[in-house]
Amino acid sequence: MGRLEFRQSPWKSLGLVLLAAAMVGASYVTAVKAPDALRRGVGWFGVAFFALGLLPGIRGLTGRRLTVVLDETGIQDTRLRIGLIPWNQVRECRVESIRGTAFLCLHLKAPELFLHQLSPTQRALAKANHAMGFGHLAISFTGLTPSIKEAVAFLEQASHRGIAPRCQTAEGWKA
Repeated sequence: MGRLEFRQSPWKSLGLVLLAAAMVGASYVTAVKAPDALRRGVGWFGVAFFALGLLPGIRGLTGRRLTVVLDETGIQDTRLRIGLIPWNQVRECRVESIRGTAFLCLHLKAPELFLHQLSPTQRALAKANHAMGFGHLAISFTGLTPSIKEAVAFLEQASHRGIAPRCQTAEGWKA
């Protein structure tokens, strides 16, 4: 069964860079050509906001950073900075979809062992996700290669071997 690694997709990163650059350009045009101060202010805000979107895209272009790892011992998302979550600490695994974007949602047996390591912003997001039924952690595979479909296939194999919980999928989601 081995190990499945998910990395930043350079093509998806390039798309993000191009989109962010276009939005910076459009915001700049608005900032300098708008007839009133409010619209110019919104334009300058857009310049700053979308320029921040360039950073992860450029980082994704400069190196294929290891992001998510699934193996026989557990799952690790390096973006969360909480280390490995062993499969025996995962009560339930589900794929949930919001407007076409799928997330691997983990319901943990003892969430306090992991959630205290999150940043305050990540903790608040995790709490909101859990309140909406998305588990304690919702892992996004957007911009990663391979896709969430391979993660679900890996989890199916692992669940058949008794290593990981079976991954349930949301209604209407296709693997």
